[in-house]
Amino acid sequence: MSTDHVSVCVTQPYVIIFGFRGFRVVMIDRILRHSSASPGVQAAISRALDAGLGGSKRMTVDDATFLLSARKSSEIHLIGAAADAVRSSRCGDGVGFVINRNINFTNSCVKRCGFCAFSRTGIDSEAYFLPMDEIVRRAREGVSLGATEICVQAGLPPNMHPDLYTDVASALKEAVPE
Repeated sequence: MSTDHVSVCVTQPYVIIFGFRGFRVVMIDRILRHSSASPGVQAAISRALDAGLGGSKRMTVDDATFLLSARKSSEIHLIGAAADAVRSSRCGDGVGFVINRNINFTNSCVKRCGFCAFSRTGIDSEAYFLPMDEIVRRAREGVSLGATEICVQAGLPPNMHPDLYTDVASALKEAVPE
C-alpha cells in the first residue's frame, strides 16, 4: 500500500487507515486499556501513535528514549504492535530487498571479541588483507552482477593507518559511484 493512496483518520478510540485495499481499524484505547503496560508506557505509545498516524510523522526524542528503555515483555510487545501499525499505515505490507556484495577485506584484528570466530591476529598464518585494487574489483564485480548495496567490513588490523576506512570508502565511491 503506497502512502500516495492512504489516508489516516485519528478518531479516538480508533485509528482508521484507509487504502486502496479497503480499510483497517486499530483500536488504540482498547489495546492500551487491556494491556499490563505501565501508565507511562501507555501514554508514550498513545502519543507516538498520534504522531505517527496523525500526520506529524515523528515521535519525540523523550518518548522514543522512554519506550526503548521498556523491559517488560508485555510492554515490548505493545510497542512492537504500535510500531507495526505506523509502519503499515505509512508503507503498506509490500516487501523489498537488496542484492548485496559483502567484502571482508581483512580478518586481521587486534580485538579478541568473544562473539567473533572470524578474526585472526596479525601474526596468524590465516590472517589476510586484501589490496585496494582487489577490494575495488570485488565491488565492481558485485555491481556487474546486480548488487544494489556494497557492504564492507573488516577487523581492526594491527598498526592500522588512521585513514584506512575512509580510503577504502573513497576508492569504492570513485569506482562504483551509483
